[in-house]
Amino acid sequence: MFPLKACGPTAPSRQWITALLVATACCLSHNVALAAERQFTDPGFMGDRTTIVELFEWAWPDVAQECEDFLGPFGYGAVQVSPPSENAFLLYTTPGGVSVRSWYERYEPVSYSIASPSGDLQEFADMVRRCNESHVRVFVDVVLNHMTSNIGSGYGYDGTEFNSEAFAYTGVYSAKDFHSHADCGTASGLVEDYSNVVQVRNCKFRGRADLNHRLESVRSRITGYLKQLLSLGVSGFRIDGADYMWPRDLDAIYRRLKEPDQAKVELFEAEPAAYRLMDTPSYSESETLSETPSEEPSDTPSETPPDAPSQTLSETPSDAPSETPAETPSNTPSDAPPDTPSETPSNTPTETSSDTQPDSPSDTPSDAPSDASSDTPAATAERTTADTETATNVRKRDTTVEQGGETVTPPRLASNFDGPFIYHEMSTRNLRWTKEYERIGAVTNATFFKTYANALNRMREHPLKSLRPFIMEARDAGKAAQVVYVDSHETQRGVDVNDTEGDVVTYRDRKRHVLATVLMLAQPHGVPRVISSYALDGKFETYVPPKLLGPPFDHMFNTRPVLMRENFECYNGWICEHRWLPIRNMVHFRNWVGAAVAVNWWDDDADAVAFARLQRGFVLVNNGLSVVRGLFNTTLPAGYYCDVLSGSRRDTRTCSGHVVRVRPDGFAELSVDPAAEVPAIALHTQERVFPDYV
Repeated sequence: MFPLKACGPTAPSRQWITALLVATACCLSHNVALAAERQFTDPGFMGDRTTIVELFEWAWPDVAQECEDFLGPFGYGAVQVSPPSENAFLLYTTPGGVSVRSWYERYEPVSYSIASPSGDLQEFADMVRRCNESHVRVFVDVVLNHMTSNIGSGYGYDGTEFNSEAFAYTGVYSAKDFHSHADCGTASGLVEDYSNVVQVRNCKFRGRADLNHRLESVRSRITGYLKQLLSLGVSGFRIDGADYMWPRDLDAIYRRLKEPDQAKVELFEAEPAAYRLMDTPSYSESETLSETPSEEPSDTPSETPPDAPSQTLSETPSDAPSETPAETPSNTPSDAPPDTPSETPSNTPTETSSDTQPDSPSDTPSDAPSDASSDTPAATAERTTADTETATNVRKRDTTVEQGGETVTPPRLASNFDGPFIYHEMSTRNLRWTKEYERIGAVTNATFFKTYANALNRMREHPLKSLRPFIMEARDAGKAAQVVYVDSHETQRGVDVNDTEGDVVTYRDRKRHVLATVLMLAQPHGVPRVISSYALDGKFETYVPPKLLGPPFDHMFNTRPVLMRENFECYNGWICEHRWLPIRNMVHFRNWVGAAVAVNWWDDDADAVAFARLQRGFVLVNNGLSVVRGLFNTTLPAGYYCDVLSGSRRDTRTCSGHVVRVRPDGFAELSVDPAAEVPAIALHTQERVFPDYV
């Protein structure tokens, strides 16, 4: 109960009943107001799903196919897609005269038409429908803060004409819809002082035309755009550059979304795009799951369209060196009890770890996996087959598309839909104002990635054990939802990053990227988001800094399709981290452990840590330089478990990875070599094998 003085003036004692009633009413209204402020914070995942994947700059047909073939079957809760609104067509010309696409053209909108490098309205609507039918929500990255930067005049992907110098965007906005120099307060019209909230929210960030969201003309157009997306079945929005807009203005727009229109949406007349998911060369059994996808030959664009702006680039990229750990004496937990005697059937499997094999065939029962941890070509092919079989009962693609300008009724969301999930992008520059945005929705945690990257990169005074308070303490109580991530399309390109060596982990260092993602999905806080990126080290890297390079494209500058191998890896310039075995299996881990609390923290006082999700899961990560070996309290029921970071359970008696025995007292003897492909072990109770043996 709030104290009376917190809600109203203290009443004389003879009127205490009246005062109490007034106080109660005041407090109730306070709580109602607080509840109203905390709208738009529920991701609305279907079932027990928990995780977002960002398919950065994928084409809509590819996203739709991925929802059906992979995201749905492997338990992803939502897909975050790149901005679907029409953007300027931006090319950059290298010193060698080669024109390339940039990644941030998607963040230079010219209209709210759904027509972008990813596809048109028809393809977008088809994608949303198919993802929803696959139990995967669709969250859209929306650019509401600004229009283009000062790039002159030109056309967007849908033919919209614009003139950035005159603040003219045909049929959308004119100069009166933007903040003026007087609104900004600086002579340049740019943000010059990031501690000045007026400049941050009223000036042009990086030269982009800054919309005035107090105006009804702006609010109504943005509301119409968001409602159109909702009517198509979209379930949430990432608000790009949210911290450069006034929260009160965003709140005014969100209030109009409480009753999203379910009107019919008119589609443009277009032919359905021809599309193939598996257009690959024959798969060789010698290709292992850890192989980095090779770059396929690409078409070199020959000329630049006459209307495309160009820019000469002079920066040169550099790669961070990787470390190779050397084995040193093992570290063993000192508080582990002696092994508890138990009767074990003669044909049960013995303990194995990520760096050990069974000593002899006699140590393993005849009906257990004979070589679960082998990385031979035959074992790799067998593992690939097993993991492919996991994704059964996948919906077949429905190629029917409404055409001829006819109207279609978009799919309704679940009956308990109470508004979209809205998460505001926060930058490290503007963290002081985070709470203002938490009152109107969720936020992205702008420091999470740095904390985990520093620990994985063994930065000064940031060993892996420093993550303990971030994992073990109850940090979510009473807070708005936060989207957490260890890698993103922006951190990969150094956006708001102080140290591009120590503050980021990317696919370039596969081992550390996997370990960071494992820890993110194993810890209990926030709404995790996994990245799926494209290669930044293609043939243009000599001339184009990776932070500028756009998606893989053909000789006509069209985004190339995402192509997959039979071992779940991608090629054609795409990385597909979300498909890597340890990451996709940890998505299932997180779904299964749910709200189980984190307990039993252990560390070696350096770079090896372990913790349990009470009676549901357990994880051990070794980012150090020596082997970690000993008894660990997993809190799991007695039995045999498939290590989901090395393989998957095929059935109740076989596992394509390592098998670990948990004793009746919950302890397991584990060993993790830092030189292993994935120097970690993860167990959970849905991945038990040999259920009859304990």
